[in-house]
Amino acid sequence: MSVSRLRAEPNLLTEFTMAIAGAFVLGLPMALAIIWLLK
Repeated sequence: MSVSRLRAEPNLLTEFTMAIAGAFVLGLPMALAIIWLLK
């Protein structure tokens, strides 16, 4: 029980980190493009 719990936490952390990284990678160029268009 504790083994599966210890194994699940890093997976959730990895998915959470990958989701943030993916959103950052996709969002940063969009934000820069919007800022560039508004200037």
